[in-house]
Amino acid sequence: MKLKHAAAVLTFALALSAGLRADNDGISVKVAYTDTKAFREAVRLYENGMYSRSRYLFDELSDKVGGSDIRAYSVLCDIRTEAPGYEGRMKSFIAAFPHSVMVPQMRYYHALNLFDAMDYEKASEEFYKITDKDLYRGQRTEYTFKKAYCDLEAGRLESAKENFMKVEQKQFSDYSAPSRYAIGYIEYQLKNFPDAITWFGKASFDNRFKDISNYYILECRFMLNDYKYVTDYGVKMYETVPADRKAHLARIISESFLVQGDAESARRFYELSSDLTGAQKRVIKTIREDMKSGHQMNRLLQGDVGSGKTMVAVLTALIAIGNGFQTCIMAPTEVPSQQHYKNIQKFLAPTGVRSALLTGSTKAAERREVHAGLEDGSIGIIVGTHALIEDNVVFRNLGLAIIDEQHRFGVEQRAKLWKKSSCGAAPHVLVMTATPIPRTLAMTLYGDLDVSVIDELPPGRKPVQTI
Repeated sequence: MKLKHAAAVLTFALALSAGLRADNDGISVKVAYTDTKAFREAVRLYENGMYSRSRYLFDELSDKVGGSDIRAYSVLCDIRTEAPGYEGRMKSFIAAFPHSVMVPQMRYYHALNLFDAMDYEKASEEFYKITDKDLYRGQRTEYTFKKAYCDLEAGRLESAKENFMKVEQKQFSDYSAPSRYAIGYIEYQLKNFPDAITWFGKASFDNRFKDISNYYILECRFMLNDYKYVTDYGVKMYETVPADRKAHLARIISESFLVQGDAESARRFYELSSDLTGAQKRVIKTIREDMKSGHQMNRLLQGDVGSGKTMVAVLTALIAIGNGFQTCIMAPTEVPSQQHYKNIQKFLAPTGVRSALLTGSTKAAERREVHAGLEDGSIGIIVGTHALIEDNVVFRNLGLAIIDEQHRFGVEQRAKLWKKSSCGAAPHVLVMTATPIPRTLAMTLYGDLDVSVIDELPPGRKPVQTI
């Protein structure tokens, strides 16, 4: 399982790794070899990060007097410089001297190399072959943090949380804030939103994690139905969040405004949550002006398959629902009705707006439930076929009728929808068609409708070719 939103932790960890490992904290490894001048010089060079020169001296000593400690230092120099073939030398040394005090150092630095290469699975294997007690005090925090991060990447959330907690409980270090952020992210993944808010709040005191932590706090508040918090803080946050988060943030702000009854703000942010084409934006603006005019809208929307008519329909429905009206979407057959219903559910499920499907194959018990929901107003959007214009279908407050491929219905059937609302007012009507219609013919067939055309396809969509 990839947890890409934890990238802020990784970025910081990789930056730290470059600055915290150069001098081995100034602590030399205690070895049994005699304290000669040449050996002391080689160790001094090693501790100062001069690994190539150090290895040359250790190899000279090894040729003269041998000794596992000298050989171990030579291998460590290769590991620190990631010299070609160092893994083979390391394995050979560990096989020959498995109990050497230098083995944990080899595994530790080898694991750091793997971590830096983002091979977290193999890095984790090496980290778990040693314990923090095998390492020097100055290495233990980085060891525990990076072992935790490997667990996080592997989806072992509880183990990762346990290790990040150990880092957080240690003396304050550069790893404290990223650990707090990581714990918050794990609680978020586990849907423990109150705990996640607490940890993100702690991480936000560090400027490096302030923005990302506040973003997740907003998401947690949304999941806890604190919609006012989302709208109070989300609108300002939207202006500063990175581009890859804008669409999702706009979506939850839109849903929060909708729940609070602010239809105009909900529509505005819903548009921001989608990559609308210029043509879609132009059509939506025209429709919005129609619905605010005080007169019934009668508009034909023409656009190729894949041009984004469904998104326009959803945004139009949001305007109606946000103002307390119901919406019906009528298609000529069951297949397009079911397709529309699935799309509507995908777009609007998080908002809490109740939708339903009504076709000729709807079972009697379900049909009665749908009829009741339409009459008492609990169903906000209904999708269906000719079944929607049956005499026993009554809406509490129908404000918008969206008709797909209207020419298959006929004017009389369309007129039946006008009488469906118990409030007595004729609903706005939006007719959608994918059939290319010349403007003069459109005026003949739909002389009572204003015409809008989506003449631009979303990125990646190819024009439909008629053969």
